Amino acid sequence: MINKDMRNTIFATEQEFNREVVRFLREKLKSIDNKTIKVIGGYESDASDNYILRDFSFFKTKDGEWKLYGGAQEIDVIIYEQTIPREKLIGDFVKTTGVMVRGNIIVPAIIMELKKATRRTTSKLSNFPSHDAISANVISGDIKRLFPKVKAMFAFDNFEGHSKAEESISFRRMLYHFDYICLNWENEKENMWSDIRNWLKI
Repeated sequence: MINKDMRNTIFATEQEFNREVVRFLREKLKSIDNKTIKVIGGYESDASDNYILRDFSFFKTKDGEWKLYGGAQEIDVIIYEQTIPREKLIGDFVKTTGVMVRGNIIVPAIIMELKKATRRTTSKLSNFPSHDAISANVISGDIKRLFPKVKAMFAFDNFEGHSKAEESISFRRMLYHFDYICLNWENEKENMWSDIRNWLKI
């Protein structure tokens, strides 16, 4: 559904944007008859499916025992092929904090952070959410240290700024852990898909 007031965005909510990206990627995989690569996105039936391991920390419990805790992080879109059986990692010594990783441990091939653009109150240009970008960049860096072969992608549905050069510099300064930055989903989604295919070698 297109947002009627358009606020320089093509989706009414971030949930709609997320669902459209997942739908697009699944259709592309289906069109090449690929049954091994999986795509999961936020706002689906079981939110816990979108949590992947982000990092590990040692922590001393109340009984004086040291445990290794894995932090779980929700990701907007995850593309993956391989998983690790949960019982091989999570046990008496290794635990998870926060939201539990209830299923198998996903080994992500590609992670995607999605943002719906919003307009500045004083102009028609998009607002640059620097705090969101910095947070996303830190999370991406953590995940890439844990999974060195993962590719990180950041996508706006439709970001409008002063110029492509200025946009590129601004985003690169804050999103340096991301390998691909998309400013307009509709215009760039085919290029993103080509990049994804090349990375996955499919």
